[in-house]
Amino acid sequence: MEESKLNFLQYYLTTLEYPSGITKQQERYITSQNKHYFVYNDRVYRRHDNTPRLVLNKTEADNCIWMYHFHPIAGGHFAFQNTYEKIARKYYSEGMRKDLFDAVSQCNYCQRLGKPIKNEILRPIPVPSEPWTLCGLDIKHCPTSRSGMKYIIACADYTTKWIEARAVRLANATEVALFIYEKIISRHSQPKAVIVDNGLPVSKNIVKEVCKQFSIELRTCSVYTPTSNGFIEQLNQVLGRLLKKRPKHEIDDWCQYLPAALFVYRTIKQNSTKQSPFKLLYFHEAMTPFDKIMEDTSYIGEDNEDWSLDEFNKKLENQINALQNVRQQAAASIEVSQHNQRKTIERKILAKKKHLIQPPFKIGDTVLVYNNAIETSWTGKLEQTWLGPYIVDLVNVNTMDPLQDFQETQNSQDNNPFSVDTNQNLGSFSLPGIQILDLSLPPEIIMELQIYIFHEQYRKKIKEKRIEIVNQLKETIKDNNTLREVCRNRRRNKGIIEILSANDLDTKTLTKDTQFQRCLGEQW
Repeated sequence: MEESKLNFLQYYLTTLEYPSGITKQQERYITSQNKHYFVYNDRVYRRHDNTPRLVLNKTEADNCIWMYHFHPIAGGHFAFQNTYEKIARKYYSEGMRKDLFDAVSQCNYCQRLGKPIKNEILRPIPVPSEPWTLCGLDIKHCPTSRSGMKYIIACADYTTKWIEARAVRLANATEVALFIYEKIISRHSQPKAVIVDNGLPVSKNIVKEVCKQFSIELRTCSVYTPTSNGFIEQLNQVLGRLLKKRPKHEIDDWCQYLPAALFVYRTIKQNSTKQSPFKLLYFHEAMTPFDKIMEDTSYIGEDNEDWSLDEFNKKLENQINALQNVRQQAAASIEVSQHNQRKTIERKILAKKKHLIQPPFKIGDTVLVYNNAIETSWTGKLEQTWLGPYIVDLVNVNTMDPLQDFQETQNSQDNNPFSVDTNQNLGSFSLPGIQILDLSLPPEIIMELQIYIFHEQYRKKIKEKRIEIVNQLKETIKDNNTLREVCRNRRRNKGIIEILSANDLDTKTLTKDTQFQRCLGEQW
């Protein structure tokens, strides 16, 4: 909310008089809106579902958006809806929804690491109403951190969606057994059942013996069917995206930022339960760093110093009953959500699980290219999902006869009327201009997209630069086999996607499954 408008509103709510010097339009605004606000401790609050929300000015709103989206503990780079609902529980500012949407849409990390949309068959698991009755456990492989951590053992409650996780060096049965005892049993009591996969660490006798001693049923998933424990598999992906969105210099220390990522997830409102895991477990929302900065007093409670013992017991009983009702409502909400999701998925008729959604890109658009390497490589766990940004420099559209030679069609592209010069200023991007050749082929021929770096007049320079690099390598590497291996590795990017570099490569061929998305400018 604008500073002047907020001051005028606060003055009227305090004195019940209009400020001097305001316009008729401002007076009408105060008259129509004052019923939604009140003043407490010299701050303006907005009434909302029995929970007052602190009204922020423009500067405070910008700081709030930064804190709740970009901060490693309070934010974690969650999507727009989750971030907005987390803010709206405590704070209000006119225009904040649009400002937050713009910030999330233009976030550099979120654009590069956004997941592609997939449609999978939904097999819902009945969820109990009591917390930590049914939970799922899984082990996630990650790049080795500076401290030697390679894996994340994670366990999540199906009811509250609360997640516990620990970074470990070895994914063995001893670590899994200690995790179950220290992180689950000692903190949340023993669950009735734990869903696990068929991996070696959880199939050892020590894990089975721990579960047997505490009367825990160890349920194993179907072989090669991770969807049977889809909840924890999805949470592992969420943890991976949260850690990938850390700055590059912090990626190698991902284990140090794992607790912050867990806290962020625990305080996000879940679509299925309509509550955050933190509230379902503790019956109040978590305090974030921004709340401390603002010295939040949005929770206006009663003074409990004068309560008698009977009054205190009655209040406590009411609170316990209210917590039980909230958990039962969450369990019912999960059932409704599962039913709606299943109906939605069943309505969709998909020829393929993954398909190309090609927007109408134009010359000059900034785009990101989907990195398929992360789907087939272990080393892609914390790699960026989208590569770029790149600038569309050439768009070729050729409709070819099924019998026409593909190479002949490529040779005819020089006369394409859409060709433009790439010698242009690329602004803040340090990457060269690219050409995107969109070949609209009949169904009998595979559609290919070829991205060229520079025009023909620059390819000679690229070749000379490549020869220069090889000559430099020859001076230090005498063995020809080693030299070929080094040169080959310079043209790879995790085995599938080749590096788009003027030093190493002229062209890049993408299959029809390659996905593109627009890249928005960075504002935050």
